[in-house]
Amino acid sequence: DCAVFSSKAMNLVWSVVFLLGILKTAESLRCYYCLTGFMNCDESYPGEVVGCSPNADSCFISYAATTGNWMKGCLEENNNTLGCTHNQAADYCTCDTDLCNQDFATADSGIKCYQCNGAFEDCSENESGSIE
Repeated sequence: DCAVFSSKAMNLVWSVVFLLGILKTAESLRCYYCLTGFMNCDESYPGEVVGCSPNADSCFISYAATTGNWMKGCLEENNNTLGCTHNQAADYCTCDTDLCNQDFATADSGIKCYQCNGAFEDCSENESGSIE
């Protein structure tokens, strides 16, 4: 009787472990993943949907104007540093909801910042530039 109970108990334990693994995977953040040069990747093509690792807390989208390369994927231990950076060399956004990195519009957290380029305009305490 002890061997039968033990076998049933072990089956129950493994079933619970399996179900918890499925539930944890279902709770993981999902992001679009792609990389120029290895797969179709640009702002109009979102990429493949991937489940991120448990350590991932955000998605990202990046475009390097100098090379024309796009990247999208999961970002681990970003510590909720969310938002976008746009300049002449590159655009980069991080966001923390499922599939938020489809394009820059969906990745933008809504935070707008002043941007000023001293090479082309006056930038000072009194001249903040334009809202981006």
